[in-house]
This record gives sequence, C-alpha cells and structure tokens, in this order.
Amino acid sequence: CILKAWRFLTAGRAKEAGNCLTDTGRLMVSLKMEAQAFDRITGRSLVIQAFIESFEGNLKGTIEHAAAALVKLSPTDKVWRAIASIALGDSVGMSGNMDKALEKRFEALDDCEKAGNLYLILLSSVKLAVTLRLRGNLSQVRELCLKYVSLAEGRHLSGLPIVGWLKSILAEVLAETG
Repeated sequence: CILKAWRFLTAGRAKEAGNCLTDTGRLMVSLKMEAQAFDRITGRSLVIQAFIESFEGNLKGTIEHAAAALVKLSPTDKVWRAIASIALGDSVGMSGNMDKALEKRFEALDDCEKAGNLYLILLSSVKLAVTLRLRGNLSQVRELCLKYVSLAEGRHLSGLPIVGWLKSILAEVLAETG
C-alpha cells in the first residue's frame, strides 16, 4: 500500500494517495505488527503525508509530518529519511525561518549522502546552495557547487538538468565575486 500511495502521489493524485494511507493504517491495526515494522510503515506513511500536505500548500502540516517521519524512521531506512529531510528543509524554508532552513538543509544533505543516492544528493545540494546564497555565504556556495559538479562529472552525469542548476548558481556567484 505504501508504494501504491507513493505512485499515486508522484502521478499527482494526492487524494488517492491519502486513501491508500488510510487503508494502510487500518491494515496495520488489524495485523498487530511488531513495533519495528509498524514504525517503518508509519514513518514512510508520514513522508507521503508530508508531501500531500506540501501539494496542498499546508506548510505546518508538511513540517509536522516530515519531522514525525524522521522520528519514526530507523537510521537504516536511509532513502526515506533523506526524502523526509528534503521535505522538512523545503517547508521550513518556505515558512521564512532561514536560520532553521539552513540547519535543515545541511541535515538533508547529510541524510542524502548517507543514503548514497546521487540524484537526492544533487537535489539537496542545489537547495542548500540556494539557501546559502540567500544568506550571502558566497564562498560556501562556490565550494559546495564545485564539489557536487565535480561529483556528477566524475560519474559522467554532468548533463543532468540538476547539475546545470548547480553550474548556473556557481556562475552567478563567480560573476558576483570576480
């Protein structure tokens, strides 16, 4: 049910995703699962719910669900934790708390690196670079962009659009700093 909910969500069908999560909750109660499995499924359900809240423009709900997911998810559930961290960083940033957003962006990048998912790493690095740039930390932006552009080039993925975003942020910073 969790994967079905995720597929619905990524297809833009948030209502159907929410229905799957409701069904998942009912099923979990009826199966009387062991605590670890219950927490894993609950954590993943909370990640999906965070994105549903995000699609609906509910920042508070996104923050609450993403933070709750990080509590429930095991440190070994690395990809789901990374996705939850990205959602949390996005929603905190959109809420206007830039100090907290910066903290959450660093945590998200750390979680993405632990997951080892290159696309999530690049996505998180772009989001961190934008936040750092907004805060005027241009030298950190330059170092971050160089590091992750180099990582992508080393894996022959420099043609990805997300790498282009990093390159454009780097170019802006280089133009500003000389």
